[in-house]
Order: sequence, then structure tokens, then C-alpha cells
Amino acid sequence: MKGRFRALPSTDVGRRFLVAGPALLVAGVVLALWIRSGIDAANARDLSINTWFHDRSDSPGVVRSISSFVSWIGAGEHVVPIELFAVAALLVARRWRWAVFVFVSAMGGHVLSNLTKRLVERPRPPWFILYPGQTSSMFPSFPSGHTTAGMAGIVAIAITLWFVLPRPWSTISAWIVGMIGVAQGPSRLFLAKHWITDVLGGLLFGAGWLLLVWGAFLVWLAPHPASVPSDDALAPDEPPG
Repeated sequence: MKGRFRALPSTDVGRRFLVAGPALLVAGVVLALWIRSGIDAANARDLSINTWFHDRSDSPGVVRSISSFVSWIGAGEHVVPIELFAVAALLVARRWRWAVFVFVSAMGGHVLSNLTKRLVERPRPPWFILYPGQTSSMFPSFPSGHTTAGMAGIVAIAITLWFVLPRPWSTISAWIVGMIGVAQGPSRLFLAKHWITDVLGGLLFGAGWLLLVWGAFLVWLAPHPASVPSDDALAPDEPPG
């Protein structure tokens, strides 16, 4: 019979993530350098794919409505308070190790995304609307901040829910939150807010940073070793007596 709580992956799994995470980050850096070396050419290569996505949701409908909702959650003014609320809730519940995991993953993703945006300075797709007084330099395009935050922040929350809540609530909540995180990238394409390679870059940076932080958590900060029965996964984050 399955326990109410899931056991954490082993430290060996964490060490694999410590290799996979940096590898994805390096791939993101390579992609950023490639785009920065020829922004106009990159835009031309992406245009046909972006046009296909744009045409799929150019008029009101289910796809556009879902994309708008998902994208609303992923906007900085909404997702940051959500992430900080999750951190605060974990601290109140005496899950400080999990709070550190979510905070470092989420905030690190935002820093990584914003720093790269300023370094690459890629203009948005032609459908991106600028209002009076706004310039394209105010909204650099690479990587997609929504996509990066979806992986590094929202999916980090989903992972936490997967392990700290009892079944079946952990399954239901983690899948819902995780799907919202993963859907950030497609939503930005359907809404024509980012180039396809912006989303790819966001996935590489977001997933790479998430795996790096998750691996470090499993190796050095996890509240319990994998050998502890799964029902102990929710025990307070206190050192053993």
C-alpha cells in the first residue's frame, strides 16, 4: 500500500540533476550568443513559426482565452507575489528547507531572465503592441520571462506540492500548478508576445536553473534521506535528535 506522502529522490538522482542543470544553462547561453550575433536573421528564421502560432489564436476563442489566463498568472506582477506567498506558507508550516528551494529557484530564474534580456536586447515580434511613450528597448524579448518563471518558479512550487502534501491532494495540485508552469511558453507564442527561440531560451534557462537548484536541494538540503519511509516526507524540517 502506498504511503500518504512521497519519498524524496535519492542523492544520486540529485547529483545527476547537478550535471543536467548546468548543461541546459550552457545551451541557453549558446542560444543567447547565437541570437545576439544576428538578431535580424534570427527574427527572420522564427517568423514563419511565429506566424503559424499567431494565426491559430488571432480571433477570440478557447485557445486565446486559455493563453491569456495562463499568461496573466505568469506576469511578473502576479507570479512574484504567488511565489512569495508559497515561500511564506512553507515557512509558517515549518518547511524552511522547501521554502529555501522555492525562493532560490524562483528568484534566481527572474534574475537570470532579466539579466539575459538586457544583454541580448532582442526586439519583440511585429505583433507586439507598444503604447505611446513606450519603446522596444523597454521590452527586450530574449528569453521569455514568462517561460523562465514558469519553469523555475511555478514548476518548483509544483514539485514542492508533490512531496509535502498527502495523496491525492499532492497529485491534483501538483499537476494543475505544473501544467500552468509548462504552459507559459505556448501561451506567449499564441499571444504573439515572443519569438519561438525566446520560448526555447526560457525553457533552457528556467529548466536548467530549476534542475540545478533541485539537485543541490536533494544532495545538501533535503529534510530526509530517501531511506526514510515516505510518510515522513511531511515531517517538520528539524534536524534529527
